[in-house]
Amino acid sequence: MLRPARGIVVCHALRWHQELRDVGDLASLVPTMDRELELAEMLISEMTGVDIFFALRRSHETL
Repeated sequence: MLRPARGIVVCHALRWHQELRDVGDLASLVPTMDRELELAEMLISEMTGVDIFFALRRSHETL
């Protein structure tokens, strides 16, 4: 899981069931700029070798 913390992106690996929380327990969404989202997509694509957001963008275009 990636999340912003003190001006940086922090990666957490959840391994134990007690670490999992209900979505309602999470903080509200942090506002992001378009450039931040582009960089996040680029990072994930480069690390995985797959454009995982292509299907999401495609499905939103057809709605």
